[in-house]
Amino acid sequence: MHLHGYGCAGMGPVAYGITCREMEAADSGHAQPRLGAGSLSMFPIWKYGSEDQKNEWLPRMAAARRSAASA
Repeated sequence: MHLHGYGCAGMGPVAYGITCREMEAADSGHAQPRLGAGSLSMFPIWKYGSEDQKNEWLPRMAAARRSAASA
C-alpha cells in the first residue's frame, strides 16, 4: 500500500503504519501474510523489476488476486 502506480495505493508512511496496526488488531493471522507481501515481494518487483514484470505482477498483487507464494 506504500508503493506508487501499478494499482498500488501510494499511501505515506504514517497511513501505512496506522493501517498495519489496525489490521493487526483485527486479525494478525490475516494481516501478516498480506503486509509481508508488500515488503518482501512487491517492493523488489517495483524497485528492480522490468516494466513487463511490474505490469504483470503488481496490479494483481495489489488487488490481492495473486501472491508471491502462488507465483
